[in-house]
Amino acid sequence: MSAPDEPDRPSVSFLCCAYRTEDTVVETIESVRAQTRDDWQLVVVDNGPSDEMARIVEPYLADPRVVLIRQPNAFAAGGVNAAGRAAVGRYVAVLHTDDLVEPMFMERLVTTLDGLPDVHVLTPDARFLTKTGVRRPTFREPVPAAYRQGAPVTLREMVEGWIPYYTGLVRKEVWDAIGGFRHDTPAVEDLSFFVDLLTAGYVHQVLEEPLALYRESENSDSRGARGVEVMEDSFERVVTAAVDEIGTAEDRAALAVAIPRSRHRRATVRARRLLLEGDVPGAREAAEAALAHRPDARTRGVVLALRWAPRLLLLLYRVKKALHRWRSRLSTQAALHERDPGQLTDGTSRAPDSPV
Repeated sequence: MSAPDEPDRPSVSFLCCAYRTEDTVVETIESVRAQTRDDWQLVVVDNGPSDEMARIVEPYLADPRVVLIRQPNAFAAGGVNAAGRAAVGRYVAVLHTDDLVEPMFMERLVTTLDGLPDVHVLTPDARFLTKTGVRRPTFREPVPAAYRQGAPVTLREMVEGWIPYYTGLVRKEVWDAIGGFRHDTPAVEDLSFFVDLLTAGYVHQVLEEPLALYRESENSDSRGARGVEVMEDSFERVVTAAVDEIGTAEDRAALAVAIPRSRHRRATVRARRLLLEGDVPGAREAAEAALAHRPDARTRGVVLALRWAPRLLLLLYRVKKALHRWRSRLSTQAALHERDPGQLTDGTSRAPDSPV
């Protein structure tokens, strides 16, 4: 493992893949610049490329700790891995350019991980900011009791759906050994990386402190019906392969519950999407598949409605969507009215007149 006292080497390299986040990338950069430790490197990959993104990042390049890489769109994994290849820190931390790290992120995580030579990855909790401006105090809850006691992350918890927050510290040699993010698991690259760590025998622990801010974004891969379908498909492939390779009896029991749940969600979302697109037979087939995975009353009601009153169901979906948009606008207006621009965790811009 790398020694913590290398004076010319940054402690942390932040790996930022920037794509369609021109409106938030400044806040992400400023959150890194606000760290209470200054031994960091920030690698921003303009994964498009976008002339506007390059224009925004360019003034920060006067700071030698900031690196800009421009490349054709290589999707999320390709952007993060390009940043990883340029990273020189003892630890790397993936940070999307619509999320933020708190000022004490490095201070707490570097100090803790330096004192845990047998731990290879340390991830914190994060606050969650919805697209309507509503804040939740934790990204994942409840936190498993074992994690609070310092136990390693297990495959069973991730199969059950408790996936640690993605921005944490990974020892650089471990990142390189794993090969960074996989390209064949869209929408769950962080999950597949954490699972790859476990299957390779590395130790991952959680520090139960909210040291980052995750912002729900319209551009997130997991948003939208097709995104959910892709995400659930990737989730099933990742956890099934891991359980087949290293799973215990407990892992297999958890998988037997998780897969029908995932398939039910995927089929339900597909049914709604097809109905909204006007494909009633396809929607009915998807809803019947969802019912086969979970024969609950709500799904049974959707199947019956698609058989006998699809137009009424479509109207209800559209009314529900319109109400959701209306509530979102009201929540956004209230959040904008109440925001304090000086608070990092409000997600507001802290950019100065000049970045350097």
